[in-house]
Amino acid sequence: MEKESEELSEMEILIQKDRKFKNIKLKIDSYMKYNNKIKKDMEDLLNVLDEKYNVYQYYLNMIHISIICLSSVASFLLASQHYIHNSNTTIHLTSLCISTYTGLLLSISKFVKLEEKKESLYRLRCAFAEFLIEICSRNDILESWSSHNYWKTREDTPGEHVAHHLSDMIGFDSQQNQNYEICFEEWNHLEHKLKEQMHDIIVKKQELCSQYAQEMDNPTKFRSEISSKRRYMLHKMKLKKLQQAKTEKELKVGINRWINDFLEKSTKNTLTSNKDNEEKNEIIELEKIQRELEHHDEDVDENIACFSIP
Repeated sequence: MEKESEELSEMEILIQKDRKFKNIKLKIDSYMKYNNKIKKDMEDLLNVLDEKYNVYQYYLNMIHISIICLSSVASFLLASQHYIHNSNTTIHLTSLCISTYTGLLLSISKFVKLEEKKESLYRLRCAFAEFLIEICSRNDILESWSSHNYWKTREDTPGEHVAHHLSDMIGFDSQQNQNYEICFEEWNHLEHKLKEQMHDIIVKKQELCSQYAQEMDNPTKFRSEISSKRRYMLHKMKLKKLQQAKTEKELKVGINRWINDFLEKSTKNTLTSNKDNEEKNEIIELEKIQRELEHHDEDVDENIACFSIP
């Protein structure tokens, strides 16, 4: 076992010193650096699109919810007008106002094309997400080649033949060169595919950036970028706070955290109030005892005065 480990270590050193491995490793690092740069740029744009999409979604939700609620109120009033005396005029006027409000909101939303803009942003977000998945897939493929472990053998071998294959590759026979040549040919084939995909990636990125520029005017883009950065930084701060948490209380977030803080504050106020009341009661008792003692002293003084000799 120790011998196999030593051979494996020597094999790793030989592979790392191999000129072909070094050249390919440099190419892999360059490809991954380029992919990561594209990924970072497109993720920033996708976050801005998400922020703008959430704004459209919020306005549409508010419009639809308000229409649903007011329509329900109007239906209730119309259904109950037989049970409410002398209120037909008020009910009809209220229903008319609600109908006018509903028509006005729907007309405005259609005029500013909220629904169309939201759907357009949704399709663009999906295209950005697919592009990012493609970039991540390229990085996954490159990651498998960036380690020297990929270069040990040309194919999977049974466990009992591992030492034999390693010794062949460490030696200076033709088998080593054959294994390396096979890996090198595989890499050349992969690199050819990567270069072909590179052109498609550049064209697709150009199209997505062009669509992004058409969807977002400068004022909207600037506002969305600021909101996106703020939300991203808050997310990072919360993650950092959770990673540094040491108690169960610190792990609670959102409504659970608010309820927990509220209950603790209420309990603390109650305990403080009870403590203050106890202190007040104690002071009152002491003052009462003091008055009784003073009254007792006055009675004693009067009795002494009665028995005193003139």
